[in-house]
Amino acid sequence: MLTNPESKSERGLYLFRDSFSSSLAPLLAESYHKITLIDLRYMNFTSIPDFISFDRESDVLFLYSSLVLNNPESLMVSGWR
Repeated sequence: MLTNPESKSERGLYLFRDSFSSSLAPLLAESYHKITLIDLRYMNFTSIPDFISFDRESDVLFLYSSLVLNNPESLMVSGWR
């Protein structure tokens, strides 16, 4: 999780990401108070609610490289494995 106490916004962001987007997350920090990073390559999709409480007022961004999108078995999404 990234937090930015200097942010002018109180909004949060849930970033579903891979290693490609790790370098982009700090660039988004200026616009968000809190960014929660979620990597489905290491976490089963169905177990996410056990670890993360989603805020309805936050934004969600799915940011994956084309290598991951073209190889969905690399994601631990229920029904794909």
